[in-house]
Amino acid sequence: MTVEVNYNDLPEHMQDGARRYVEDGTKPGDFMVAALSNDLVGALERADPINAANVTDWAIWLKWEAPGNCWGSPEKVAAWIERHAEPDPEESYADAEAAIAADEAAS
Repeated sequence: MTVEVNYNDLPEHMQDGARRYVEDGTKPGDFMVAALSNDLVGALERADPINAANVTDWAIWLKWEAPGNCWGSPEKVAAWIERHAEPDPEESYADAEAAIAADEAAS
């Protein structure tokens, strides 16, 4: 089941960044990281005037629109980004080579 997230209540200049974070796990800028991490003071310190004036809209959006496991603490934000990260092709190749070598050694 795919849940549709409405980004329209966020400031217009932040909607694409919020979409990229939620849908692709792209690390956002400092203001959004602080907001997602549930760091109100940090978010306000980093906010541009538009986001500062709309911090209540951010709180409402997080509560009612954003997936619950993508925000709430720095650890949740880091895990969300990591969950969406592309696998490193070099690591995948090394893992595959190790598995093949282990299979050959067992034979």
